[in-house]
Amino acid sequence: MTAISFLFRHDHGVYVGVYMSLSLIALHLGGSRSAPLARSLREYAALSLLMISPWVAWVALSGHAGQYVDFLVGRSDSMAETYLPHPRLSFDTSQPLITIGQTTFPDVKLRWTASVAPEQRRALESTFGMIPIEEPGIDRTGRYRLTTVDRRTMQTVVEHPAVEDTQGIDRRTFLAPASWTAWLWLKLSEHMPLVRLRVLPGFIHSGNAMAWLNYVFLGIPIAVLLAWILASPRDPVERTNRIVMTTTAILAVILYQRLVRESLDSRLGDVAHVEAILLAWVAWQAWKVRTPAAAVLRPVAVIVLVFTLGSAVAFGGSIRRLADAGVAGPATAIRRAADVADRYRQTPLDIYAPPGATGLPGLSRWLNACTRDSDRIVVVGFEPQIHVVADRSFGGGLAFYDTSWSSSDADQRLVLARWSAQNVPVVLALNSEWNAFSRDYPLVRAFLDERYRVWAESEFGGTKAVKIFVRADHPAEGRSSDGLPCFAQVPADGVAPAR
Repeated sequence: MTAISFLFRHDHGVYVGVYMSLSLIALHLGGSRSAPLARSLREYAALSLLMISPWVAWVALSGHAGQYVDFLVGRSDSMAETYLPHPRLSFDTSQPLITIGQTTFPDVKLRWTASVAPEQRRALESTFGMIPIEEPGIDRTGRYRLTTVDRRTMQTVVEHPAVEDTQGIDRRTFLAPASWTAWLWLKLSEHMPLVRLRVLPGFIHSGNAMAWLNYVFLGIPIAVLLAWILASPRDPVERTNRIVMTTTAILAVILYQRLVRESLDSRLGDVAHVEAILLAWVAWQAWKVRTPAAAVLRPVAVIVLVFTLGSAVAFGGSIRRLADAGVAGPATAIRRAADVADRYRQTPLDIYAPPGATGLPGLSRWLNACTRDSDRIVVVGFEPQIHVVADRSFGGGLAFYDTSWSSSDADQRLVLARWSAQNVPVVLALNSEWNAFSRDYPLVRAFLDERYRVWAESEFGGTKAVKIFVRADHPAEGRSSDGLPCFAQVPADGVAPAR
């Protein structure tokens, strides 16, 4: 596990290594292991090093080991920083203690046929009783909030000639949500107000979910350490369990500091698995108490578990995401799995840049058609998905040139050495990042100015302005239907001889 973590990301290996070392030390001090401590640590270190030795050898023989070490040392400065995010729990005192909430209707997605005009689509949205949430994009798919789940209305939607496909509506039973259980519950809540009863709505709401999870994740390791300090079990098994949970609590603190940092909204999930194990253990310890304190500890444990589970569901949008994915029961889950399997049989190009795509997807499709499989491309700006969609490797050894990543003089010289040995006919540069790129990568910018020229500058039907650079010494072999250069004779529609 340590070796795998290290190869995935070096700091992850460090975190797991600290955890394993502390666990071995604690188990020995607690009398749970008979082998000498020094021997156990040596064996653990030797096995870990043995498993990563092929990678170490590869780095050593690459000729860039010194530069790699310098890079790691330069990135280690932030390891000593401490983060303590403190989102606030909101208490809306204007809300009543108990109230009856509104019926929450589900969201669905509709893909309209290509012949539907915007005016006709808006009229149909009104007829169907649908409130637009996301307007249809390139794939003509829009997201809507229903105002009724009447099955006749849903049948009209599914069978209407202007609607090409739906998601979130069972196309056989005309249920939305797409399962009898969810549909019946929604109808029950619609006609029985008590089902929509809300207690403490000023505090128990989705807006507090992230703050609650944050404080629980901060508090659980402290609770584990308190359990260790306040209790000294005689049972060897229980003592071993407490040792393991204590070292796991230390790991949770490390992960919170190093992985979550100041990005609560996107990284709380990185530590959820460890925190869930600790929370379950703490709750069980509270439930096992046989003293009068159990009258307080047990209700508190139940409340914390219920609030944490509810906050996790609200924060992660689990119900909404399942509905968006069209999963509302066993039958729909099976159909959804089949749809996903079919989707993964397609290429990223077909999924994310279908014929007629514009903007960056359209440029990705052009790169796929008008460059050779062995060609590489360079993207200035953080748009690494272009390489995946276009199925073209990145030039110079960097997937993106942005945020001054690998921008030291030594890094830039290495980039140019690699770039010079590769065939990079095209460079895409986002206008929004051009000034930062010119400042952070001066050597690469000079190389670009010397060997490339601007072919076109446009948004290409999208929302991001892009400069297209082509090699000054590499004439195009043809033109696409959009007038963009082609550097490979590809038998694709719209490619004409160069003029």
